[in-house]
Amino acid sequence: MHTQPTPRRAFRGFTVSGIAAAGIAALLLLTGCTVSAPEPDAEASDSAEVEATGKPPTNAPAAPSASPMPLPTEPPTTPSKPSAPETPATPESPDASAPTQPYVAPARNQAPSATDSATAPAAPSTPPPTHTPKPSPEDSDGESSTIHDDELVLYPTDTGEIAFSYNGTSSGDSFSFVDSEWNSPTLSIAVKGTHDNSTLPASDFAQWTNYFASHTAEASTDEPSELHYAFCGTLAFADFTSESADSASTDSCFGQGSDGLNNNWWGGGADYVDNDGNACFIDPSATNSVGSSLVACLEGTGVSEFEINDGGTSPNYFSLYSPNEAFDVPVDPQQLGDDLLAWLQSNSTMSPAKERILQDAVDALPTDGTITTPTSWEFTCDDYCATSDNSSITSGQVWGGVHTTDTYESEAWKIALNGYPLNNMTLNATAGRDNSAAVASWFDDQVTPSGAMIGAGTGASTTPGDLNFAYCGDLSPQGGSLPASDIPICFGQGHNVGANNWWIGGADWQELEPTTFDAFVGDSPLPGLKHFAGAVGGDTETRVMFDPKSLTAVVTVGEDVANAEAIDGFMFIFGIG
Repeated sequence: MHTQPTPRRAFRGFTVSGIAAAGIAALLLLTGCTVSAPEPDAEASDSAEVEATGKPPTNAPAAPSASPMPLPTEPPTTPSKPSAPETPATPESPDASAPTQPYVAPARNQAPSATDSATAPAAPSTPPPTHTPKPSPEDSDGESSTIHDDELVLYPTDTGEIAFSYNGTSSGDSFSFVDSEWNSPTLSIAVKGTHDNSTLPASDFAQWTNYFASHTAEASTDEPSELHYAFCGTLAFADFTSESADSASTDSCFGQGSDGLNNNWWGGGADYVDNDGNACFIDPSATNSVGSSLVACLEGTGVSEFEINDGGTSPNYFSLYSPNEAFDVPVDPQQLGDDLLAWLQSNSTMSPAKERILQDAVDALPTDGTITTPTSWEFTCDDYCATSDNSSITSGQVWGGVHTTDTYESEAWKIALNGYPLNNMTLNATAGRDNSAAVASWFDDQVTPSGAMIGAGTGASTTPGDLNFAYCGDLSPQGGSLPASDIPICFGQGHNVGANNWWIGGADWQELEPTTFDAFVGDSPLPGLKHFAGAVGGDTETRVMFDPKSLTAVVTVGEDVANAEAIDGFMFIFGIG
C-alpha cells in the first residue's frame, strides 16, 4: 500500500511596508506586468506595522515614477490557483539583511498566503502536472512498478540433489522465469517480477496448492491473502526412483509476497499435505538406494530460503534373514508330519483347528522323490503399506510406507551373520517415532484372537503396551519346489530403555515356548538348520512362531533390554514354504 507524502506547507513571509510594494512593482514592470504603488490604507498599514515592529507607523516613501494605479483590495485570482485570503496585509519594506525567498507552490487544496499572492509569478494557462507519489515504505526494493530480479533458494538436507523446471504456469504482472541452477548443496531459482501485492496471484496460488502452503519469514495464515506473483513447475528428486520414472518428482508452486517488512515466499502443491504447519510431499512409491520412501517437507529457514527435510521421519530397519541355499528334503509325508506335530506339541499348546491345518499341509506334500526348500523370501503389501487398511501410526507422525533393500547391514549382520549362508533382506519403514496405545491396539486386532505374536529385543514382555507404528503384509517363498503361498504377517515397532524394539505376529501363527537358539536348531525337524548353529550364540534366548499351513517358522532373539540395540532389528525365516 502506497502512502502519499506529506504536502509541504507554502512559505509564508513576514509583513512588509510600502517600500517593498514599490520594489515589487518595479520588478513587475521589468517582467511586463503593470502595477502601481498601493494607496495607503491607514488602518491596515498601521495595524500591520504595529504588529510587525511594535512601533508607531512611519510615512511610506514616494512611489516610483511609473503612473500610479491603485491595487485592488483583494489579490487577483487565476483559474489555476485558489483564492487568496480576503484581507491581505499591506506589504512593508523588507529587512535588508533578509535573503530573498524562492516561490514555493501552495500544497494541493491549500489557499496561498498573502505573501504567495504578492510574490508568485503568473500561473500558467494549463494545469500543473499530476503529482507522482513516492514509493511505499513497505517496498524495500523501491518503486513497486519496477521489475525486480528475485531469487528463491531451496536447501535439501535429507533428499539429495533436486531440480526445478518451470512449466509456464504463472500469475502476476510482468512475471518471467529466468532459470534454476543446482550448486550443491542448494538449488537457486531466479525470476523477475514487479512487487505489486494483489489478490489475484494469491487466489491462483491457493487453488494450485489446495489452500495450504509453507512460508518463509512471518505469516499468520496457511495461505497468503496477497502476492506479488506466483508460478509453478516440476520439482524432481534425483536420488529417488518411482514406478513411472527414473527420477521421482511432483508439481510444486511458489509465490512471493510481503510480510510487511520483507518480501517473503510461499511454497506447496496439490499433492502436498500439512505436517505440523509445513507443506510435505510424501511418495510411498518412490525409494532411494537404502529403501527409504520420499518425504520432502518445505520449511522456511530465511526470508528467501526453504529447507527441504524429511519431516522428522527416520529409516526404521527390520531384517529378514533366510537361507540362500536350497536344501533337499527326502519326502516321507507321514514321518515329517509326525515329527513336526510332536515338536510343536512339546513346545506349545496347539488348538485342534491348527493341528488339522498342519496335517492337511503335510498330506499335501509330494509322495515321491524330494522337495527343495526356498532360497529366499519376499515381503509384499498393497500400496507399500501406506494405507490405513494395512498400517497404523501415532497421530501427528509422518508415515511414508515400506520398502525392501539388500544394502542395509545391521549390527548383527556386520558382527557375525554375514559369515553364514543367509540372504540379507531388510524392510525399511519411513516413519516418525512416537509411541501410543492406539497403534498397539491396532496391531493386536490384526493378530488376535486366533493368532500369535513374539518380540525381538523385548525382554520378558509378551504383548506391546505402546507402539510407534505397525504394518501388515505377506511373506512368500521364492525358489522352492513347492507352489508359493502367501503367509500374512505383521510388524510393529515399540521402544524400551536405550533402543527401539519390534513385535512380529499374525492371525495364522502358533507361538512356541521360549527356548535357546541351539535348542531350536537341534530339536526342530525343519531342514537345513544345522548350518546355522551358533549364529547368534548357543544360549541366546529365542522366540519362535510357526505357521502350520506353510510349515514355516520365524525366529527372533528375545534377550533383555540391555542388549536390544544390537539384536532387536532382525528375525530368521526357516521353512518349506
